[in-house]
Amino acid sequence: VEICDYFSIGNRKESFTNLATRVSILTDIYRDHLIDEIFQRKLFHWDDSIRSSSAKSLKRLVMIKPDKIMDEIFPQIIEASVKGVVKKSLAGSGGGPEVRHGCVIAIAEIIKGLIKSNQVEVWIKNNDDQVQKVLGIIAGLESERAYSKAGARTGTKSRPGGGGAEGLRVAVSKLIKAISLGKIQLKAKAGEQEPANKQQDKPKTLEELRARSQARKTMEQIIFETLDESLKNPDDRVRLVASQTMGVFLKQYYTTGDEALYDRLVNKYITALEATIGANGKAALGIGSGYALVLAEMPAEYYCMTHESTVKNNASSKRLERTVKVLSSIACAGVKNNMSI
Repeated sequence: VEICDYFSIGNRKESFTNLATRVSILTDIYRDHLIDEIFQRKLFHWDDSIRSSSAKSLKRLVMIKPDKIMDEIFPQIIEASVKGVVKKSLAGSGGGPEVRHGCVIAIAEIIKGLIKSNQVEVWIKNNDDQVQKVLGIIAGLESERAYSKAGARTGTKSRPGGGGAEGLRVAVSKLIKAISLGKIQLKAKAGEQEPANKQQDKPKTLEELRARSQARKTMEQIIFETLDESLKNPDDRVRLVASQTMGVFLKQYYTTGDEALYDRLVNKYITALEATIGANGKAALGIGSGYALVLAEMPAEYYCMTHESTVKNNASSKRLERTVKVLSSIACAGVKNNMSI
């Protein structure tokens, strides 16, 4: 009663985070009931804010005692993320964009909880099959065009936090960020063997063709392309979260000291940003901001000058100079035209 009084329960955010944590510490019975309630009723709720709050609650609960969540709930969440379907007793319709959205953000938050409680390395070491399934979610969503299907189910103007196309892209960006922060190794996907009978083994559907195409890519390529596509999204929230995630992703997996790689990445987005500038000097609102944001989020190694070699100093200096130049020109154009990007 002292913990869950009338006023504290009235605050939804407080209830899902601090109160749930404090109550779960009291006894395993309370903790197990809370976890069951979140998984069975709240994680697939029609209200996107409740799904997000439920995922954050699982993050806190897994930090206290991970056994029930990791042994019982987490495998079911991964399975539902792959199939987009759960038991009808858990979600009203048994499936849909809300299911995938709830599952993907839950996986992201649970991994963040494992990171914060210093348990992520143990999970990675002892559950390789589970880790690969989590990585496979990202590739699977791309190959089966799940974003387009989610948009068709919920409407193209769905809220970015919701279960539609934009909401799912935000959730996947958060999952990629958690994967990057957890320093999960991205194993290269093996290329497919040439079929013995090409005529019989030709893909029969467009989905099968996409799946085979994805299978030939490395996991790094798939994740990079997923984030790159989100940077072009017309929704502000999608671009913002994707750019922030891209910075974390590049820092973890693309800081190899390869100057040619740094040049390609920086020049890619500078060129794309320049292409959004009209003849009158105005920067195109929307997509252009995604490119500008990702340039700002890129790792310091891409721009900073070190004392390792003159060649590296010159390369870093040129990248930084070109980035500052294009951003400054857009900012000046925006002031002149009473616009901002």
